[in-house]
Amino acid sequence: MALSKMFAKCMGTAHALSIKTLKDIPKPAGSLPLLGHYLQVRRRPGNLSDFYLKHFQDLGPIFRLEFPGGKNVVCFADPDAMEAVYRAEGINPIRTFAGPANFQWFYKKKNFPTPFVFLTGEEWRNARSKHKNQILPQNVHQYIPGFISATERFIRNISESSTDDDGYIEDIHSLIKIWSMEASAYFTFGADIDTTKSSLPETQKFHEGFSTLVSTIDDFITALPLFKYFPSKMVKTLSKATDDLYSIGRKYIDLHQESESGYSLMDQLLKEGRMSKEEIIMSAIFLMASALDTISSNSSYLLYELSKRPDIQEKVYKQVTSALGSTNAISGEVLQMMPYLGCVIKETQRITPISPNHIRTVTKDVNLLGYNIPAQTLTMYSTLAVSRNERFFKNPLDFDPDRWNRDKIHSFSILPFGLGPKSCWGRRFAEVEMKVLLALLCQNYKMESIEAPSAQIKVKEKLFTRPLNPIRIRFIQRQ
Repeated sequence: MALSKMFAKCMGTAHALSIKTLKDIPKPAGSLPLLGHYLQVRRRPGNLSDFYLKHFQDLGPIFRLEFPGGKNVVCFADPDAMEAVYRAEGINPIRTFAGPANFQWFYKKKNFPTPFVFLTGEEWRNARSKHKNQILPQNVHQYIPGFISATERFIRNISESSTDDDGYIEDIHSLIKIWSMEASAYFTFGADIDTTKSSLPETQKFHEGFSTLVSTIDDFITALPLFKYFPSKMVKTLSKATDDLYSIGRKYIDLHQESESGYSLMDQLLKEGRMSKEEIIMSAIFLMASALDTISSNSSYLLYELSKRPDIQEKVYKQVTSALGSTNAISGEVLQMMPYLGCVIKETQRITPISPNHIRTVTKDVNLLGYNIPAQTLTMYSTLAVSRNERFFKNPLDFDPDRWNRDKIHSFSILPFGLGPKSCWGRRFAEVEMKVLLALLCQNYKMESIEAPSAQIKVKEKLFTRPLNPIRIRFIQRQ
């Protein structure tokens, strides 16, 4: 008996010695006393993914960064590890980076309710639960007529846009941003606006307010909170844009209340009666801003990739014309008959992710790639590193939409809309918007690019990625 106890004790000791801890995870050179790797990260505000990719190449699929206050961020590039983090997340995910705290301070100062996108923990779960009915498929599909109207105006804007001597539109991203704003305004505010044709001051105020808001959010999310103590131009700009949009939102919500009809996000939230007018307006503003930013970049990447590949355009065109048949009317049912569109969108999101790095705080101890990660540790999953790894994708640099039907791909390999409780609220809206855009555009035009198919788009990266340079595309009307 004594011998068996001794054996068990020895085995337990050996097991304890075999467990790798947080401190055993490799880290890049150059960590400074007190500061850790903070300066290395801050010096690369526009190409953090390149910074991460280099260290994954040098150190393997997991490494850690050290930050002031003894904080560690565990960076990893393995879908099995991401699944382990997801399974350990719980129903109240925690956000610990600066963004939510900065915006919570801002809204408190403005005496506005904080949108759920900037909340965390149980407070976030309670607020988001009030928005769950609007994302049901049947509710999303009812916005298709508005998405079609916005896309038809986009096609009109293409035909009326000035081109260079070779017939190329100098930057399609600028037109895509207008399309995205108009489509998003339809499902959030119930507004059917024509930005380029309208002379109404409110339309221009709407456009300018959202353009300013989107361009300011990233900087404010990542800013050190010195603005709490010193005058800040950024806070002043953000404050004016928020006030302008709130005043417009107030007019729309009063109109919706008087009509007692409609199906915009504002309409539905009003009818449910679970939120105040102020909460509804602020939710609509920031859900629209988020959609405008991410969908416009995603769609620009989509057209960039397609313009280099006439063979893929033709496959899209044939499936669209086959699904539409003689009706020529897009509906939710018709979109389900165009599965190749989803593959093209997903492959675009793999090649050029909007959010290449996903941040999570583990709420309990979890084993990642053989290392024990203690609860409350911040982790960062690089979907970009995974998408370029031959272990997870065959010929990873090739743009191959068919891989999503042909190959066995880990469901946690790319996460274009996040995952779990904190996944993107507007995922279904974004997918339907982009499918409508792709269907109508390829039905009417062929696209051409001067770039080789192997060329990769350059992006600037903060919270999300955006095109760094103008995207030049030539549109040729189909006969």
